[in-house]
Amino acid sequence: MQRLLLAAATAAALVGVAADTFAQDKAAGKAVYEGTCIGCHASGIAGAPKFGDAAQWAPRAKAGLDALVKSAIAGTAKGMPPKGGRADLSDAQIRAAVQYMLAAAGPAPAPAAAAPARPAVAVAKAAPAAASAPAAAA
Repeated sequence: MQRLLLAAATAAALVGVAADTFAQDKAAGKAVYEGTCIGCHASGIAGAPKFGDAAQWAPRAKAGLDALVKSAIAGTAKGMPPKGGRADLSDAQIRAAVQYMLAAAGPAPAPAAAAPARPAVAVAKAAPAAASAPAAAA
């Protein structure tokens, strides 16, 4: 019984720490966005995906968080300087900012509905006529 209580208390503490860490990361991401990223991502300068625009973020999100963070750290050929021009930012701060922007974009928009499929028409095939077999000789 004591082990069960200890395990439950440990799990509750870990959940609390994780929630606290998430809140800190979100706050850090927001701070970096507002201090640096907003300059381009608020208006979409040079093709930067606009903050909160799910349609613009969806293709980038498909590459995954790690690829987006790597791109933000290294800069892009489209004109984003490495770390958004802030060499003083840590990789963790860049990651937090990317996560903040992805979260603001929300889930990717659902693809446009395709035209309904045409119902399949069953075509009955006639069974092949049984070939008459020659009578066996007795």
